[in-house]
Amino acid sequence: MLWIIVGVVVLGLGLYPSGLNRVSLALGVANGVSLVLFGGVMFLLLVCLHLSWEASRLEDETRVLAEEVALLRLRLDEQIERTQRTEERAAS
Repeated sequence: MLWIIVGVVVLGLGLYPSGLNRVSLALGVANGVSLVLFGGVMFLLLVCLHLSWEASRLEDETRVLAEEVALLRLRLDEQIERTQRTEERAAS
């Protein structure tokens, strides 16, 4: 959704460059190109920060899931061992 919004904004700025110049003058920027470049760099910085945050969150989630799988494997191994002992006793 974010990229669609960015695309619509860029399309609008491309179709009406005079609007970009008005906005840049209102913000005190020398020309519209500088404003677009600054906005693009800030946007990409925010995207990088968001992706970094998501990667950290997923790393934590993966660690927790790996720990849970290890515990389940331990329980399964213990259960298999108990079952084998019971079968050996029954066979004797």
